[in-house]
Amino acid sequence: MVTLVQSLTLLFVVFSLFLIILIPISFATSDQGGNSKGTIVGLGALWGSLLVATGIASSFV
Repeated sequence: MVTLVQSLTLLFVVFSLFLIILIPISFATSDQGGNSKGTIVGLGALWGSLLVATGIASSFV
């Protein structure tokens, strides 16, 4: 059975790979207005919260 830590770790890894692909595309397609900066900051915050959630869940194991 898949535990919470395993599912959070898998989600973290998949999301990290998604960010590796998405951030360069976002920079390449952004205009001069800097609209992609807020998107990248939001994705970074989500990535960081996933990292913290994975760390907290693994500390309870």
